[in-house]
Amino acid sequence: MSTTLTRRGRSCTPEEKEKFAEQRAETRARVNQLADTAMTALATSAQLWKTFLRAAAVHHQRPGTVNLLLLAVQAPEAEAVNSFQGWRAQGRQVRRGEKGHKIYTTVIKPRQGEAEPQHNDSEDQAADERGALAGFSVGTVFDIAQTDPIQGKDQPDLTSPYRISADQAAAAVRAQLARHGFRVEERPGAGAAHMDAREDGDDGMWILPLDPADATGPATTRELLGVLAHCEFLAANGGTDSRTLADEAESAAHLAALMLGLPTGPAPLPDIPEMSLDDPNNPPIKQAATAVVTIGRRIAADLSGRR
Repeated sequence: MSTTLTRRGRSCTPEEKEKFAEQRAETRARVNQLADTAMTALATSAQLWKTFLRAAAVHHQRPGTVNLLLLAVQAPEAEAVNSFQGWRAQGRQVRRGEKGHKIYTTVIKPRQGEAEPQHNDSEDQAADERGALAGFSVGTVFDIAQTDPIQGKDQPDLTSPYRISADQAAAAVRAQLARHGFRVEERPGAGAAHMDAREDGDDGMWILPLDPADATGPATTRELLGVLAHCEFLAANGGTDSRTLADEAESAAHLAALMLGLPTGPAPLPDIPEMSLDDPNNPPIKQAATAVVTIGRRIAADLSGRR
């Protein structure tokens, strides 16, 4: 999507350009404030944390932690978002009078011979085939509920590519655990069936209850998702465990379950200890959120075969 400083087919005057620049700066300041406020709230709000995880699952094609949080606070029930021109390209028209949601966009420096910078709807993308990163701006997106189909145009398929059946998920999560050196065994327990997911040579690290009515059902699969996420976080952190890591693992499993269409289970807000903020642009809660989204999405992609 490109932008031009024009007004009704003519070039803008210097005064108009200055006015537009001031308006953009004011909008950027408002979005910066919204993002900062939301990030602070995310560190203490369990409800916002779950809403953020939903946004990460629904808008699975969007990589930016801050943009996902902006969507969570502005459009918590949105099902699919795109820019005005993005929806037109997909055969839909934003209805007149609809108010959009602000996110960060990257500005791509044009190649030689191209007159205008290009805007891309991601604050994380450093560059693409169109040129090098020139900076960041603010863009507007709309939920599909704010649009109508354009007559005669093909409509977008919004079906999640990650959805799999409960049986497929049960088999896939066991296969992934095997890659980490775990075997999953069913055995009789004290009054109920149990599942023992353990490392070879270890006398059991996790003892997980089975659903007696359905020993391979979604509830058990969700528990094993938590074990798998814990393994992934341990691998990413050099084997160092912590309460924060355990919370992050459960939240990543919750996110993966959302994407896969399984019962979601708990999504605990990470218990982050007090620490100095050496980098105010990357506080601990943002680091935790980014790790949860990265690993949760990776698990969903691995289990569904979409990676």
